Amino acid sequence: MFHSFSQFNIGNGLSAYFLVQPEIRSIFARVTGADPSNILGRLGTRINDAALSPSTASLFLLNPNGIVFGPNAKLDVAGSFLGATASALKFANGEFFSAVNPQAPLLMISVPVGLQMGQQVGDVKFNGTFLIGGTSQTLGFIGGDVQVSEAFLAGDSGRLDIGAVGEGAFVGLTSNVGGWAIDYSGVSRFRDIVVDQSFISNNSDLGGAGNIFLNAGKLTVKNGAVIITTRQDVEAQSNITINARNGLTVQSAPSQISFIGTVNDSQGGSSGSNVNISTPALSLLDGASILTVLSGQGKAGDVNVNSSEAITIAGSQISDTSVDISTIGSGITGDGVGQTGNINLKSKNINLLEGGVIRLTNDNKGVTGEVNLKAEENIVISGATPIGNNSSITNRQQGIFDNGGSTSNLPPGINLRATNLILQGGGSISTSNFSAGDVRNIAINVSGDVIVKGGLASPSSRSFGIDPSTGSLLTQLNFLSSGISTSKTGNPGNSGDILINAKSVKVLEGGSISSEISQAAYFTFNQPLPSIDIFQGRSGNIEINASDLVLLEGQSFQPALLSLGGYFKSNITNRVNIGSNAQGGKIVIKTRDLQIKSGASIDSEMTGSKGRGGDIEVFSSGNILVDGEGRSLIGPAIFEALSNIGTTTVTPFLGNAGNIKLDANSLTVSNGGAVTSGTRGGGKVEIFQSELMTM
Repeated sequence: MFHSFSQFNIGNGLSAYFLVQPEIRSIFARVTGADPSNILGRLGTRINDAALSPSTASLFLLNPNGIVFGPNAKLDVAGSFLGATASALKFANGEFFSAVNPQAPLLMISVPVGLQMGQQVGDVKFNGTFLIGGTSQTLGFIGGDVQVSEAFLAGDSGRLDIGAVGEGAFVGLTSNVGGWAIDYSGVSRFRDIVVDQSFISNNSDLGGAGNIFLNAGKLTVKNGAVIITTRQDVEAQSNITINARNGLTVQSAPSQISFIGTVNDSQGGSSGSNVNISTPALSLLDGASILTVLSGQGKAGDVNVNSSEAITIAGSQISDTSVDISTIGSGITGDGVGQTGNINLKSKNINLLEGGVIRLTNDNKGVTGEVNLKAEENIVISGATPIGNNSSITNRQQGIFDNGGSTSNLPPGINLRATNLILQGGGSISTSNFSAGDVRNIAINVSGDVIVKGGLASPSSRSFGIDPSTGSLLTQLNFLSSGISTSKTGNPGNSGDILINAKSVKVLEGGSISSEISQAAYFTFNQPLPSIDIFQGRSGNIEINASDLVLLEGQSFQPALLSLGGYFKSNITNRVNIGSNAQGGKIVIKTRDLQIKSGASIDSEMTGSKGRGGDIEVFSSGNILVDGEGRSLIGPAIFEALSNIGTTTVTPFLGNAGNIKLDANSLTVSNGGAVTSGTRGGGKVEIFQSELMTM
């Protein structure tokens, strides 16, 4: 059915309905005048029968001058609705239904195959609008610039599609069971979409899949705007697919947190719904988030970002009651049982700044997925929020680990590939497990340098009472080093391994690479307290393969932390802490030259454990240098920290220190440097050098 209007507007509080016969499948309405359409009331379709029954016919509204949906606009369309500022609708037989060159309505029609935009493309605007699409149908808006302001747009188990295209573009249409598939592959020029203080949603339930598609030049999501899909008990996914050819910015404002994400609330063990983003540059700013969540049973969706230039995750929003940090993540929350999604990011550069975070978390029952980052140039993790939340990549298992208690058959929990990896100002990469089971491994492969530098004074997560004058929590400052770490705490299991392949690895100014296991004894209600003999586990292995150089140098001076010494050494450490019978993992370094300077150290430590400390093995085709000392203040005293390679047991009569094996062309230990194995359960030191040893 064809309709032509010189103007098409619906006044505030009024309604306009298209009445059709039951056999009508599509309604085509064009506006041939010069004014945009203002939809301020109800737009709908009905079957022209006594009951005015709902019609499932698709409704196409074309106005090349623009379409504006106001605060009281409503859709009462059971079929698909497509509002477009196209100049013409093209059919499969080559005929056009044009709004700029209006011919008589077609007598013979075939299926629509596309929307032809003119030389001037009007905008589509939503101002305080509340629109819901038909069940299992397509709700589509295609125009020039698209502005969504303080609006609510929702699909209902169908396709929600918003596109911003330029002059002369042709947008393809294909009829399917769920309405219309919209194809932008033939579009070369795109315009911008702004989603401001708005809510865009879709869901999958018994009606079918509920997907969201956004196609634009630049897409901006700001001031608390939310784009979300929810999956119920159906097989179909509810994905969010974003193609932003000139960049995507998601930015929060005070008390307005912007968010893009999917929720899997299915109870049938289904796979989650993904967030798929293709853009030259993704900027996630000021506390904004891209998240997938499992609150039912099955798997949370993946976050897949393909960026040709840069991915930047930076900043936070801090109030009296909350801290919202810019995040890309996936998690299991509430009563969720299953697996988190994976985070897959690919770009030229990936930057986590000012507290920006990539994280996987399991707070209930299940297993975390993988973080996979690939950068053609650099991955930079740097800085913290104003209150000390550091930029980080984390894979954290805190709930019940439901994977047979082992991760040996799983890929690394964090897998990074780049030319250079730079951690500074407290930036960190970590995997951890506070429940039964193993910690996920970390794998880093770079063709250039790994630089781990510095740290920051950060508030402890523990509170130490209440300030009576202010009523606020008292916290203790700790030193948070820039670092790469795996940590196992609490129940049985092993800490994760760390593998680094690079040209050079530099740990500077208090930076750290570490694996530890601690407080590993666990308790069963109504049973006698066990001894620490009950648990056998190990800290992770640390393996570094650097073709040129491994350098550990210097300390970080923190004036706010003089009570803790003030200076914190650069280190590679494998540690077994109080409360376990665990074993230490190995530290293995293979390189041309190893240099340890100015109080830095490579350590294998046992504290209050009856197990055996990890070994330290260094294979150098060139030189090993252990040189100098660092100085720190403890009150009025001066503490001198030696550059050191050492294995120690801190608690008398408990545990044995690991062994040290140094195999090099030459070994130099000078200016207070040392190679030591602790006398309390000390291990042995073996040195193999082919040319020169200088002490």
